[in-house]
Amino acid sequence: MTDKYCNNNHSSTQQELIKVAEQLFIKKGYKATSISDVIKAADISKGGFYHHFSSKNDLLTAVVDRQMSLMAGGLREVVDNQGLTALEKLKQYIFFGMATSELASKLYSDLFFNLKDPVVQQEIFNRARKHILPLFVKIIEQGIKEGTIKTETPYETVEMLIMIKQGITGLPEEVLRDKEKLMKYFVAARDIMEKSLGIEPGFLDRELGTFLKEKMQIIN
Repeated sequence: MTDKYCNNNHSSTQQELIKVAEQLFIKKGYKATSISDVIKAADISKGGFYHHFSSKNDLLTAVVDRQMSLMAGGLREVVDNQGLTALEKLKQYIFFGMATSELASKLYSDLFFNLKDPVVQQEIFNRARKHILPLFVKIIEQGIKEGTIKTETPYETVEMLIMIKQGITGLPEEVLRDKEKLMKYFVAARDIMEKSLGIEPGFLDRELGTFLKEKMQIIN
C-alpha cells in the first residue's frame, strides 16, 4: 500500500470520505459498514468513491493513516518538549495519555476486539510502526543520555514492544473479554517493558491502572 494518504495534496472529496468513514466505523463498526453506507453518508456517486478508493480496506488504510498521523502529532509535541525528562515523556505516551484521541481508541477497539482480521490488524501495526516508532525511539534515546533508561538497542527494543502490544490484541476472545485474565497480560507487558528499558520496577504501576480502567470501559 502506498502512502498516498499522507501528503497534503489529496482532494477535499477524499478527505471528506475519510472523515465520513471514521464516523461510520465508530457508530456501526468496520465490519457492519458497507461501501454503500459511506457513499450515501458522503453524498457521492459510486464512481466518485472508486475514483479515490479501490475497496473498503483501502479506505480503512486511509482512516488508520489519518489517525496515526494525528496521534504522531500529539506525541511529537511531547517528544519536542524540552522541559520534560524521558521518563515523564514515557508516562505521557505509553498508555495513550496525550497521543490518542477518544475516536482513535474506539476505532482500534472495534478493529482489534470485534474484527479478528489479521490483515487489518497488520495494516494498523504497519502504520503505527511508520508514524510512532521513530518518535518513541527518540524518547528512549533521551532516557539513555539521562541515565534513566538502559538499553543498547533502542530501535529494536521499541519495535519489539510494539509487537508485544499487537500480540495482546491477538489473544483469544475469551481472554480479551475476561478483565481478570486480560489484566495479567497487561501486567506482564508492563514488566517486560520495564525490564527491557532498564527502568525501575513499578515505575509504570499508576499509569497501567489508569490505562486499564479506561480501556476496560471501551472493551465492555
